[in-house]
Amino acid sequence: MIWNDPMLMKPAPKEEPVGDLAVGKSVWIQESGQWVEFLVVHQGIPDASFYDTSCDGTWVLRKDIHSESKWDAGESNNYENSDIKAWLNGDYFSTLGKAAQNAIETVKIPYRSGGGSGGKDQSGTSGLSCKIFLLSGYEVAWDTSTNKYFPQDGKVLKFFSGLATTSAKRIAYLDEKAISWWLRSPSKYNSNLVLQVNSSGNWYNYNAGYSYGVRPAFIIPKTALFDPNTNRFLRAA
Repeated sequence: MIWNDPMLMKPAPKEEPVGDLAVGKSVWIQESGQWVEFLVVHQGIPDASFYDTSCDGTWVLRKDIHSESKWDAGESNNYENSDIKAWLNGDYFSTLGKAAQNAIETVKIPYRSGGGSGGKDQSGTSGLSCKIFLLSGYEVAWDTSTNKYFPQDGKVLKFFSGLATTSAKRIAYLDEKAISWWLRSPSKYNSNLVLQVNSSGNWYNYNAGYSYGVRPAFIIPKTALFDPNTNRFLRAA
């Protein structure tokens, strides 16, 4: 007879859909074998007339900055061919736990194709296909009234909706220090400047060849499951 001591048996985790998480809440996802905190920044499609249906899910953004990196070593602000886009969908994606890798959607996100100067804003089914991405200026509540050289590459996400010009919600940290972090939006002014959030939560443009913070974002199906006791991500439904 095999005796199972009930005091030694771990209870099975509870399971609830991530679509039930309120915007602003956290879900913990494995990254390089460690549990890392991600913020739910939107539920569903930000704007059905602007985003492809593939974007209908739970949007999550890494709470803290992962590391500092060049946006593009060649100093080009062409996002679809950038080093940062390749790294996010290659080396970074491979660090995520298998459960997250299996759940993360391949989506088409709005972007400016061809780079800032001379490029063209794309949306809907013409969006950029990827799994991991950077947020855009519009998604963190800026637009062309903030700066006429911002591309129209998204709509505001609920977490950032209604923010003032400078907002604590945009500030992010690396090793407990607030630093600037990249967005995916190139400046339409030229072919090498890229929009970012600075350490005060305001906007700034920097050359794509400089190293600044990276906050990966991705979309999980709303039916995917997490444990509400620990807020740890479990699996796709």
